[in-house]
Amino acid sequence: MFLYLIFAYQYTKYWIQFAFFVVYSIIFNIKIEEPTRVDSPEKILYDRELERFLRYGSNTEICEKNKNIEGFYYDKPQYKTVFDEENNEHEVNWKRKILYMTTPAGNIAMFYDPFKLGFSYYADQSYVKYDILNAMAMKYVIMFRCWDFFMDESILSESPSPLIKVHIIEDRKTDISKPNYNAIQASKTDNSPFAKFKKTETVLPPILKNNTNIPIKIQLKDTNRNKFLYLGKIHNMHFIQPIPKKIRKLAFFQSDLLDGVEKNASVQSECLSYKDYIKIQKALKEE
Repeated sequence: MFLYLIFAYQYTKYWIQFAFFVVYSIIFNIKIEEPTRVDSPEKILYDRELERFLRYGSNTEICEKNKNIEGFYYDKPQYKTVFDEENNEHEVNWKRKILYMTTPAGNIAMFYDPFKLGFSYYADQSYVKYDILNAMAMKYVIMFRCWDFFMDESILSESPSPLIKVHIIEDRKTDISKPNYNAIQASKTDNSPFAKFKKTETVLPPILKNNTNIPIKIQLKDTNRNKFLYLGKIHNMHFIQPIPKKIRKLAFFQSDLLDGVEKNASVQSECLSYKDYIKIQKALKEE
């Protein structure tokens, strides 16, 4: 009998405790809160830079935002003329404007490549998520006053960069076979440096959806994104630009005495030796 009582107590004690907790919570109005969700470091960085980016874009004049972008970037023929020369002045200047930042993916150094129209970067890791690189690009265009270099239409959908029309859309019009670099799916992951581009479909009314006799054309649109070019590890980057070596001419010692010697060089070459002088004197005596 005693064993039965112990078994019954072990079976019912959990239900007694649960019932006591329910009654206690009802009386004292105790609410069970779900644990707060902690965002990842990547999301915290992205949200911080995005908020700053949008606030800067809405409060700053367009001329101030693009203070360091020259006018020829908006003219494709003139742009090609300037960048026909390899390692020209404009390309070298932008390579000197470096943003160095410590991110959840490690240390990253980024600069803008005006010839490739993309953000080149060195990183400790060979793979960096697109959101982290995009956050650095937001900070870069604010720091160096080059707003139109930011070409992510998913963020600036209402006022995209005019450089998209000049350098990307116009190229696709002139050469249909030329692929759009910014619309290529370079990775299967959604958060890669070359992120997948969402395709938008036209919204159809219910009548057209139900009617199968009407031919329907679905319009797909590629969203342009920023281009990021991985150049290698941080230790491979040269932060100091090398100075081109120039061949210097040797500076010879100059003096008035040496000038006189150089002027009489022809006379000295015509001087007779002592042996020739004796022969001439003997010839004169014989005459």
